[in-house]
Amino acid sequence: MNTNGPKSISVSKAILVGHLFVTGGVFIVMGVTIFICHTFELLSFPIAAGVGAIVAWPWWSLTVPKWRRWALEHGADAEQLQKVGVLTGLVWPKGWIFEKTEIPPRKW
Repeated sequence: MNTNGPKSISVSKAILVGHLFVTGGVFIVMGVTIFICHTFELLSFPIAAGVGAIVAWPWWSLTVPKWRRWALEHGADAEQLQKVGVLTGLVWPKGWIFEKTEIPPRKW
């Protein structure tokens, strides 16, 4: 237990965690999809990669809001988190159609 008061996480550390958790999960889902398609000779690589991206989208949609909530609860600056998240490809710019596919947790 931290007795010195709340400690803020840096935006760079929050972004790193986001990429490990969110982007890492996307790559795992895509990789498994491609592997299955290749192993069972279901689809060519480009089509399997496209299917993998579609299959991985729900992971991104569910995990980005959870990650953002975690980062904000740990003291990351919201504005900088969004700015650096966009610059590093973790999140979409506010208002973009793909940004609207985020699925926030029920208990926010």
